[in-house]
Amino acid sequence: MKCKLRYQIGATIMAVNLLMLGAGKSAGADTLWMKSGDRISGEITKVTATKLTIKTHFAGTLEVQLAAVKTMVSGQPVKFISRHGQIHTAYVEPNVQGTGWRETRKEPLIAANLPAPLRAPVAVAVAAIPAKPQSVFGPHWNNELDLGATNITGNTQQTEFTGSVRFHYLNQPNELNMNVTGAYGTTNGVQDAGRLGFNGIYRRLLPQWQPHNRWYAFGETHELYDAIRGISFQTNDLVGLGYKVFTGPKFEADVRAGPGYLYETFFHGGSVSTATASAGWHMKYVLDSQVNITNNDLYTQGLKTAYDYYATSITALNIALPQVYRGFGLRLEFDDFYDNTAGTTGKKRNDTRLVAALTLKW
Repeated sequence: MKCKLRYQIGATIMAVNLLMLGAGKSAGADTLWMKSGDRISGEITKVTATKLTIKTHFAGTLEVQLAAVKTMVSGQPVKFISRHGQIHTAYVEPNVQGTGWRETRKEPLIAANLPAPLRAPVAVAVAAIPAKPQSVFGPHWNNELDLGATNITGNTQQTEFTGSVRFHYLNQPNELNMNVTGAYGTTNGVQDAGRLGFNGIYRRLLPQWQPHNRWYAFGETHELYDAIRGISFQTNDLVGLGYKVFTGPKFEADVRAGPGYLYETFFHGGSVSTATASAGWHMKYVLDSQVNITNNDLYTQGLKTAYDYYATSITALNIALPQVYRGFGLRLEFDDFYDNTAGTTGKKRNDTRLVAALTLKW
């Protein structure tokens, strides 16, 4: 009886030890608590002076700015790289107050010694997959690559392959938008259409002007080569002031205006060179975290003759699809270009383009 009892007690102790060992291993998963309230679990592979890398099961490998992390804990040694390139490894655990972290040589007793604010409830929701990765340019950049097709009406009826690279920098009071776009079209295997353009606008808020954070100064440029309309080179440059009419989280809109200069040359040898006055409009409506609509219009009037005027309107539906791939999306766009001087080249003054493109944030 005593032997049997000793055997049962020994088996029970062994089972408890195995359970505790298994619990320790599962609790040893690395965890980040973000200042936003989110929690990310995985394996912290590297910590530098400004950011860390964590390998997650659901969202792949993420790079996270340390400034956005409230605290963290690791179940295995983590590689630390200093500003000077020195490397060492250590465990990491939360400070007692639950904010910040410290390095330690011993594996943290995670479940028991977590500060009270960080102890997980019984049920823990999986953190949502971010709609886009952080840009390789840094935290203030939001860049995009587009590849798709364009259906053109006006001077021709055909479909072109199109692509663009968009750069957006926002760090108030400064904002910069740049867009390089190109298109290539063929008929019966012969290249008969092409388009290459660059658009850029820099805005700087003037917070000292009343009402605050509404007025801004801007500089803007538009460069274009368009084989369909016979434009060998066009540059439309302007500077001026803008005003943010609406600045809400769901809807934003602003207007801008100022003087400028336009130069245009055509395949037939003619050209236009004139001072201009321009006015523009920008609008963005956010349906939800994954869908928004944008509209950008610009009207330019030449000051040399009333005949020289130009108008562009670009309306786009942008859909983020993080469920397919993080940073992946779809862009449907309608472009309307009107160039009144094109009549001198024997071309139609108005062209429209319907664009469908796949997008990738980078």
